[in-house]
Amino acid sequence: MNCNNNTSDTHSIPPFCFLTGPTGATGPMGPTGPQGLPGVGFIGPTGPTGPTGPTGPTGAAATITVGSVTTAPAGTPAAVENVGTETDAVLNFTIPEGAMPTLRIGTVTTTGPDGTAAADITMDGTEYVLNLTLPQGPTGPSAE
Repeated sequence: MNCNNNTSDTHSIPPFCFLTGPTGATGPMGPTGPQGLPGVGFIGPTGPTGPTGPTGPTGAAATITVGSVTTAPAGTPAAVENVGTETDAVLNFTIPEGAMPTLRIGTVTTTGPDGTAAADITMDGTEYVLNLTLPQGPTGPSAE
C-alpha cells in the first residue's frame, strides 16, 4: 500500500492511499489512426551502379531436330510444335496446302507441215497460261 499522509498543508491534496492489485487482461486493440503526412528528405539519392558480376558458366549445347511434317487443308494456319525439351527440341511442322492453281489456254498457233510443236507456260497474276504451237497435219483425202 502506498499512502499520501500530507496533513501539514491545508492547500495540498487530502490524504489518500492506493492499492496495487494484480494486472488485468490486455484490452482489445484500438482503431487504426489516420495516415501521417508524407515524409520529406528521408529518401537519399540513388547510389552508383555496382560492378558487373562474373560471367556465368557455359550452358549445355541445344539441339534441334525436325520431327514430323504434316500437310493440312488449304486455309489452315501453319504451326510448329516442340514435342522435345528446351535443350533437345523436336519440331513438328503443320503446313497448309497451297491454293489449287488455275490453267487457261492462251494462244494456239499452227505452223507449216514441217514445223516443230512447242508449248510454254507463263503466269498472268495467279493464273497459269498455256500457249501452244502446233504443226499443220497432212492434207486428208477428199470427200466425194
